[in-house]
Amino acid sequence: MGVYGIVPAYDNFVCKALKKYNFDNAAGTYNENSIKAICNYFSAEEAQKFLTNCQNEISTQELIYPQMKIIDMILWEIGAHIKEPFSEIWKKILNYESII
Repeated sequence: MGVYGIVPAYDNFVCKALKKYNFDNAAGTYNENSIKAICNYFSAEEAQKFLTNCQNEISTQELIYPQMKIIDMILWEIGAHIKEPFSEIWKKILNYESII
């Protein structure tokens, strides 16, 4: 469902990011509490501004990424690079470590 932007994919990298930032007691487990924790966090005004910036940066006229897909991509990027540098495109978007 992550590919459709409904919920994060809960793949290995997303789960690592969820655990790193302790989104909820069951971080990394696809359940109602985890989805609520992610939605609550990213519904804050600062997070909404961040997501809008991301949407504007990576969307095209033909393809507008849903916010949940962007959240999935951010969490994947964080999880994939916990011990490695972030990719240049995400550095360009924003210093998103500060949002988490």
